[in-house]
Amino acid sequence: MFQKDSKILFIGAHPDDIELGAGGTLSKLVCDGNEVICATLSHNIRTNGKEKLPEQNKKSLKTLGVKEKNILIENFNSRHFHEHRQEITDYFCKLKDAYSPDVVFVHNPHDLHRDHKVVSEEAMRPFRDVSLLNYEVNRSTIKFEPHLFVEISKDDLDRKVKALNCYDIYKGRNYLEAKSLEATSSVRGIIIEKPLVEAFEVVKIIG
Repeated sequence: MFQKDSKILFIGAHPDDIELGAGGTLSKLVCDGNEVICATLSHNIRTNGKEKLPEQNKKSLKTLGVKEKNILIENFNSRHFHEHRQEITDYFCKLKDAYSPDVVFVHNPHDLHRDHKVVSEEAMRPFRDVSLLNYEVNRSTIKFEPHLFVEISKDDLDRKVKALNCYDIYKGRNYLEAKSLEATSSVRGIIIEKPLVEAFEVVKIIG
């Protein structure tokens, strides 16, 4: 599915979403020679103590191999995405025009976080003619039926763990611990008899 030299766009609502949902696959795709672009819609700094999040977001994604010029951090107000659906759709249209992605990874719509739901739903319109995949955020996705299983290496998983460790503000959260991340990858791997896997729901594949 992933042709070498493809342009692949990852979209997340907040810092750490992309890494948490698809960090291993992102690492693999970069290592395979694809161009990866990451767009985070909210810098999420309006809460006290989170001023360093944009800096940590960049450091995290660079740890996975993303070029700094392909790291985009916007300023949509966290927890208020539902009030700005059209602006978010317009932003997605700009991303599509600027990068012409071959594949887009985005949140799953069955998620406890309203911002995640909005991002997933609004991506459907601008990217209707682009292959679209949903990733899982282990702490908030409530329904997930994967169709695509991507085997990742131990190095990919290690880079994912290292990337998420860049978020000092989130230290101690159990869903970011190495054992939790490895457990999720191991469970997904059982299904296809591989050691480490990240799984995705397929919204559509454009051939």
